[in-house]
Amino acid sequence: MRLAVQDGRLPGRSFCEKLDQAEAYGFEGIEPGGWGLSQRIPSTPERRL
Repeated sequence: MRLAVQDGRLPGRSFCEKLDQAEAYGFEGIEPGGWGLSQRIPSTPERRL
């Protein structure tokens, strides 16, 4: 079973930090929240969990 988490449930100030935390916790996916998403995406590196 593959597990994902909502980004609002992860610690971290930036979306990149949240991606790192999701990976460290063993999640294989992340559901980004829609609030302020367009401002967070430019700083997000191209990568897959």
